[in-house]
Amino acid sequence: MKRILFLTELGEGIGFGHFSRCSPIALTLSRTCQIEVFVYQKGESEYNLNLSPKIKTTVIDWKESISEIVQADDTVILDSYLAQEEHLDQIASITKNSLIFDDYYRLEYNCRLILNPNVSADIEKYSYKSKNDLIAGSEYIIVRNAFQNLVHGDLNETVKEVSITVGGSDYRKLLPKFVKLFAEKYPAINFHVLTGNSQLKQKMEQEYPRNNFNFYGLLNQDEMAAIFMKSDLAISASGQTLGELLMTQTPFVAFCIDKDQQPIRAFYLEQNIIDNKIEWDDVNFEEKILNSFEGLLNLEKRQQFIDISRNIIDGNGVNRICDRIKELANGI
Repeated sequence: MKRILFLTELGEGIGFGHFSRCSPIALTLSRTCQIEVFVYQKGESEYNLNLSPKIKTTVIDWKESISEIVQADDTVILDSYLAQEEHLDQIASITKNSLIFDDYYRLEYNCRLILNPNVSADIEKYSYKSKNDLIAGSEYIIVRNAFQNLVHGDLNETVKEVSITVGGSDYRKLLPKFVKLFAEKYPAINFHVLTGNSQLKQKMEQEYPRNNFNFYGLLNQDEMAAIFMKSDLAISASGQTLGELLMTQTPFVAFCIDKDQQPIRAFYLEQNIIDNKIEWDDVNFEEKILNSFEGLLNLEKRQQFIDISRNIIDGNGVNRICDRIKELANGI
């Protein structure tokens, strides 16, 4: 059986997003295909990388091992910001079947297929041999299984539960700012802080013990969906988590921690879903967060958010991506 290989990454300063969005695709494909996942991990944090008994996952610096990993009959799925054009050329020299994730037109891509799974994707920005070799936009938003077919129910008149997430690692050191900003000002609200790993969870609990702040380490998708479902609103970095918040119908305040998130944020601004450009290094970062947060304390504003965002994502992006990967693997 031909293999489908995933080459991706996670860890300190990288976050969990690349591995996270590969995971539902790998799991879906594993029902009918042989899947292997190769992960470059930075730092000492512990992650649960076991997706399924059917999927072999190897932690390795695959950038230095492409010629040993990839074979001519393989189909390669690459989701990495560490990969450079030389790595793509090396893969292309071994197999003609490769799909590359791209978020912001980062490189000139040597591959069969580019996937930009973002609401903000603009195919016209790619200087590529054929528009047929690109798939992009809201039809291909990756939503994990746990976030499918959820109904949030009626909005609460008063905000009582709030989620805060910055991604897989808080390399911008924002979580302490959020605790200081909200703990005393809103003692009646329960804040659920997703730190991304157990080490940071323990550190935050020790340094910032607050009665109304709950800290969580690495969560599986069911645990994360459950927290979003009970949240009246969320404060989140502008990555793929925003799509899952839309699926749970959770209004959010969004901020950018890197340039790859800026096109996503721009889309939600254009749709009037969010009302402010917030960068992690703004001199008035806390003030902007607080203003947007306090705006969503209003029930009418939260209902307006839900009404506008209701039909942006249909949740079928993973199946569409898998269909294209199977075509790629079969030489279509």
